[in-house]
Amino acid sequence: MCWSAVVETVTLRRRRDARVLTDLAEAEDPSTRAGAVRHAAQRWDGEVAAAVAGATDDPDPGVRRAALRALSDHLDDPDIPVLRTLARVAAADPDRQVRLAAVAALGPAGQPAIEPLCQLLLNETIATMREAIAEALDDAGWVPDTTRAGALYFVARRRWDWCVDCGQAAIEPLAGAARDAEEAVRLAAVRTLAAIGRQHPAAAGPLGAALVDESVAVRQAAVEAIGAIGEPDAATLLCPLLSDPDQSVSGAVTDALIALGPAAVEALAAVLGDTDPRVRRAAVEVLGAIGHETTAAPLCVTLGDTDPEVRQAAEGALTALGELAARPLRATLRDPTDHARRSAAAILERLAVLSAER
Repeated sequence: MCWSAVVETVTLRRRRDARVLTDLAEAEDPSTRAGAVRHAAQRWDGEVAAAVAGATDDPDPGVRRAALRALSDHLDDPDIPVLRTLARVAAADPDRQVRLAAVAALGPAGQPAIEPLCQLLLNETIATMREAIAEALDDAGWVPDTTRAGALYFVARRRWDWCVDCGQAAIEPLAGAARDAEEAVRLAAVRTLAAIGRQHPAAAGPLGAALVDESVAVRQAAVEAIGAIGEPDAATLLCPLLSDPDQSVSGAVTDALIALGPAAVEALAAVLGDTDPRVRRAAVEVLGAIGHETTAAPLCVTLGDTDPEVRQAAEGALTALGELAARPLRATLRDPTDHARRSAAAILERLAVLSAER
């Protein structure tokens, strides 16, 4: 077996002269080896400790778990590095249940277990494992701080307000939580990233993935968060959701783009070429609501749109812009599209009348 050299010829003297250590090393049946671990643990000494520590490498996960239980009853054994053995198993065992057992065994060790548990937390990528490590840190009496380890802990324990205090250190752990299988966790992570984004705009980065979440609530929260943070590429991220099938999401996109103002114009202009007339019309309406002089040129382009509702929306938006639209409208008088030329002329005439009336 894999550790037979450790206990090749050693036997444990017991009442029935059972060859427990030999069974542990040589028995073919995993249940026999697991039983040998349990019996050996009742007569603990240096020899038994070494054999049980070796059993953490047994090919059978049941035997490895039995060895972990035995080691957890002897955390302060001076003959073997129990904590180091538990930490090694917790980090690298191929069976997740064995890893979880090793993590749970570390918690009762108290202060000496905090450093290896924090290291495990920093290196762990699986959410369920992080949760178990956080629980073990509670058992060990750790007081978390606002470092990356603390942020990982707060995310694992779902203490969202504390995550905000961690600031930038919490962004990466929250990005992982935003992909959690549970909708409530994803939603909380997105909202927490939004709160962090007020001071740390980098929090907007992970929110892009949440824009395509299957949950309407998560998508809407992500839209609102990206709009509030206002990163340079916010409008580019948001514009595709003008076509979101849920009105609460598309409405949130509209509000966010309007709030971004002139910074959203370039991204909205790109959307004016979308194949869906509903999306083009929504973009025109947002441009009209922004009402900045930079919206006039892209709005003039849509005067030649094939959809009458898009053209009508553009005419209303350009009329509302007034003199700010005059130069692009005059340029549109030379447009090859008949619709565009006629609409531009009509709007200019309307603006002249309005100007005269003033």
